[in-house]
Amino acid sequence: MTRYCSQCGAESLPGSFCPGCGAWVEQDATAVDPRVAGFGIRAVARILDNVVALAVGIVAANVAVVVLAARGTPGTPAEWLQAASGLSSSGVAASILGSFLYSAIAEYLAGASIGKFCCGLRVLSEDFERVSLLGALVRSFALLIDGALFGLVAYLAMDRSLLRQRLGDRWGDTLVVHRKAMPQLEQRLGQIAFGNGVGLAVFTLLCAYSVVVRASAAAGIFI
Repeated sequence: MTRYCSQCGAESLPGSFCPGCGAWVEQDATAVDPRVAGFGIRAVARILDNVVALAVGIVAANVAVVVLAARGTPGTPAEWLQAASGLSSSGVAASILGSFLYSAIAEYLAGASIGKFCCGLRVLSEDFERVSLLGALVRSFALLIDGALFGLVAYLAMDRSLLRQRLGDRWGDTLVVHRKAMPQLEQRLGQIAFGNGVGLAVFTLLCAYSVVVRASAAAGIFI
């Protein structure tokens, strides 16, 4: 059974010396793969992504104001934002959908959201190759379940997995790794910027559209 060196992460045979760094590889086949990320660092990455989501909300509000003004919607920017500030099913749905699509697009195109990038993490498929679009979508939308009870569901699932997979990872055949543990993962800033830029654009437009629809409805205009 193949194991991974705890020092450098290279594939090694249990009970032998690592071909990468020469360290002794124990025969215990139940050890967690040292390349995968645990719950703590991934929780930090999620918190950072939530901060990004707050910034997206501010940008989306300004985009919506511009659109409403261009459409000649009755009222003032303050009135539009006030009308759209209440908790509504459409607003919550747009925010959740936008957030999940952002994560999926960024992870598919760039391998990491902004939070994961800042924490030195990358999302890969179970065979340690580039994640598929379907896998990225599945793991992202599964946060509806994994995030329950402040992430307790994800924590329990990861605690029982040698690859530290939450439910979304298992269903999407994905995992999260430390980039430094895999030197072959190049640090392509242009790719990171492009993937996150596309994802953030989708997120922002969905949230802005939700604000425009609710503000227009309050003014008696239905889109």
